[in-house]
Amino acid sequence: MIPPSRNGRILAIGGTVDSLGSGLFLAASTLYFVQVVGLPMVAVGAALGIGSVCGLLSPVPMGRLADRIGANRVFIGLLVIRGFGYAGYALVDGYPAYLGLTCLLAAADAASGPLFQAVIGDVVPAEERSVTMTSIRAIRNIGLSVGFLLAGGVQALHWTPAFQILFAVNGVSFIATGLAIRRVRVTATARKADADGVGDSAAEIPAPYRDKRFVGLVVANAFAMLHDSVMFVLLPLWVVKVLDLPPSLSSVLLAVNTVQTALFQGYLGRAVQGLDRSVRTTRLACGLLVLTCALFAAAAVVGGTLAVTGAVAGVMVLTLAENLLVAASWELSY
Repeated sequence: MIPPSRNGRILAIGGTVDSLGSGLFLAASTLYFVQVVGLPMVAVGAALGIGSVCGLLSPVPMGRLADRIGANRVFIGLLVIRGFGYAGYALVDGYPAYLGLTCLLAAADAASGPLFQAVIGDVVPAEERSVTMTSIRAIRNIGLSVGFLLAGGVQALHWTPAFQILFAVNGVSFIATGLAIRRVRVTATARKADADGVGDSAAEIPAPYRDKRFVGLVVANAFAMLHDSVMFVLLPLWVVKVLDLPPSLSSVLLAVNTVQTALFQGYLGRAVQGLDRSVRTTRLACGLLVLTCALFAAAAVVGGTLAVTGAVAGVMVLTLAENLLVAASWELSY
């Protein structure tokens, strides 16, 4: 599970700190803004939807900026923005502030994922990149699990300052991650690329959206990646509003997701190698996502203890699909 290189281990430490704060936020934030701040559930969903549009637009300009000044610098800058932004949620008391902050952070979050992968490409040898990504994801999910369980305790308190402290801790985690990432060193391969002038001009890079097959893959992948929204946004609301179960159950379900990922992501990452296997794995993952939707729908119909069983089964199948999809996407992208 531990990344083989020094740089990979530093990135894993930063990712663990970041994921602990993210786990606290993801498990409690949606319910906080609906139940404590009093924002309408539809309005919260609309803000998240608008934020997703901002997230679609941000990666390309941030990628071009990274080509000019370096992925590491841009990624650290985004970590600072996310740190102050997520801590700022503690001050939100109305919808305009929530909408604005959500759009800003959605754009920063969406751009950070590809840039983190680019940072790994700069600081980790080529033969270790997929393994390093797999290891970091498994370790991050340990931090997420701890964050989810701690968030369950915060939800049980029903104390507004506890939620605000939670937001502040999440913000600090991003700043701490940025400080850790400043310690990584660019590999000799990346230095040679810089010396040869690779990436000096963003104009030299062809626009990927002219490739119809690429655009088709992006659109299809966007639908497949909705599993994140299902897990972290819809699931907490569904548990409380549809199943009429305690809010703390959503934290337990999220912990099931992250523990399962921590246990099996490394194995799946090593098993999914090569183009053909990655394509087949992507198809299998999409089929499992459809099965997840059926399990959640059945849980809502039966109610009671069977609903909890169906919810746990749905989360476990969704997690397997997520792990397979992520492992295949890393192999395809590199």
